[in-house]
Order: sequence, then structure tokens, then C-alpha cells
Amino acid sequence: MADKPAWYKRVYPKNQVPSLEDNKKIIGGSLDLIKYIDSNFDGHKLITDDPRKQRFAEELLGYSDAFNRAMLDELRSKGPVTAEAGKN
Repeated sequence: MADKPAWYKRVYPKNQVPSLEDNKKIIGGSLDLIKYIDSNFDGHKLITDDPRKQRFAEELLGYSDAFNRAMLDELRSKGPVTAEAGKN
């Protein structure tokens, strides 16, 4: 995520990962991508058809997105975030 090429923000101004370009449409965000892929491509579904499990998956992804944003905001509040912060 820290080493995205310069052109990426021009292609996808939200600058989020993951993202997908299909038929000149750019989709970003994990849940939106899952739904788009399930709706537009053949094969096994990435998310269940069970409405209760779908709501749970959406809620879980929402919490993880909020957690990731909060962690990154906290890191940035301490000073510049270096490339070392993104390494495993």
C-alpha cells in the first residue's frame, strides 16, 4: 500500500486498495469489490446468499475498515509514517 505507483491516484482518485477496473469502471473497497465480482462474473460466489450471514460479513468488514483507518490515523498523528510501518 505504501508503494503504489504515481499513476494509481490518477486512475483511482480515492487511492484505496484493493481496486478493480472492469469495462472502464473502477471499483474500490473490499465489500464493493466482492459484490461486483459476484454480480458480474461466473463461478463460485465470494459471499453467501444467506441474508443474515451477508449482514454479518458487511458489519465485520465495516469494523475492520474503521479499525484500519483509526490505526493509520494514530500512526500519522505520531509523525511521518515510513515505509517500515507497512512491512510485515
